[in-house]
Amino acid sequence: MEFRSHGHVTSLSASKAHSADQPHQVNDSVLPPASEILHAYWRSARPLLLMVAAVAVLSSASCVAGPYVFSCLIDRLPLSDDISVIAWSFAGYAVLVSVASALQRMLQYLSFMAAENLSFIAATRFFDRILRKAAAFFLECSPAELQSAAARGRSALTMLVQLGIGVFIPAATQLRLTLITLGALLNI
Repeated sequence: MEFRSHGHVTSLSASKAHSADQPHQVNDSVLPPASEILHAYWRSARPLLLMVAAVAVLSSASCVAGPYVFSCLIDRLPLSDDISVIAWSFAGYAVLVSVASALQRMLQYLSFMAAENLSFIAATRFFDRILRKAAAFFLECSPAELQSAAARGRSALTMLVQLGIGVFIPAATQLRLTLITLGALLNI
């Protein structure tokens, strides 16, 4: 099998034999660099990620509690004669909904911060791996291709973190809390 690179025709089997002669060459698989980046990210951003988890739980709990509190207020409305108690109860409900909205916005900003932190770590790890490459590597690979691959990898990791922190984790937490609330309140 042959392929062209910068006008030169080389054999794929010859390139495999060439890489087998160099035992110090770094494994170019996708998983080891990604796991290295994520491990470094976990070590450096652990407090931020724990804060994100706490905000996600509080946000989900307040989102689930809002409709439940409103339902309880409506159920008790005909039974209460004191209008000030009703007014304070609805004011408390408004505060709860506002806190839920504020926590959701905070979670969006925290997910952006966490993703940018991961992007920085990915960029520095990529630079570290590039520095360890032999000179022949730079003759074979185009700088534009290297930069494009680095940008795509960084973008993929950043998008994964933003989706995970901003969408998947809160949705799963909210779904779990909703099911727990329904299970506790329903009498079958």
